[in-house]
Amino acid sequence: EISNLVSECEMKKTKMKVSVAGFITKTEHINGQSGRPWSRTTLEDFSGSYELKLYGKDHENFMSYLVPNTAIFIEGKIDEAYFVKGDEKETKKVPYKLKIKNIMLLGNVTETYASGLAILVSTTMLNDKFRESLVKCIKKNKGSIGLSMFLHDPTTGYKIEFASRKYKVSITNKFLDELKELGINYRIITNLPK
Repeated sequence: EISNLVSECEMKKTKMKVSVAGFITKTEHINGQSGRPWSRTTLEDFSGSYELKLYGKDHENFMSYLVPNTAIFIEGKIDEAYFVKGDEKETKKVPYKLKIKNIMLLGNVTETYASGLAILVSTTMLNDKFRESLVKCIKKNKGSIGLSMFLHDPTTGYKIEFASRKYKVSITNKFLDELKELGINYRIITNLPK
């Protein structure tokens, strides 16, 4: 989804604030030809994956968060990748990118921003063993965050949402890892300020 938003902003020549929670699957710390370090990180979320490239101060400030198998929360904006003078904007096509303003460990964000957790379960996954594993996982991670489940039927394309009245969860890296092991995609619902 981030890639689509970047493309949309580039096409419309508009800026956009974004917040995304995701899981780092791969990070490379690289020394450039000039000797300056930078990083290339693959971030996965509910909608797909996105490659972040951080240079200079951004790399220096956020490199401690760029560890594989870490759940992070990113606040940023989609904007022009570099500055172009006003008279050059007419003739030069400027690419857009996600510019990072802040990165936090996902576990530290939930108290402030998370208002719910949505999990996506396919009807093809449903059986007694899966149900028992999911309920056990949820019970182990009790907390104060509302839980909802989207049941998706790949044959018909229908999605049904179920909001749990019985269970609330604590969103931790361990819990998100357990969901991932069960093959469950998730999305953290936030109440971020506009």
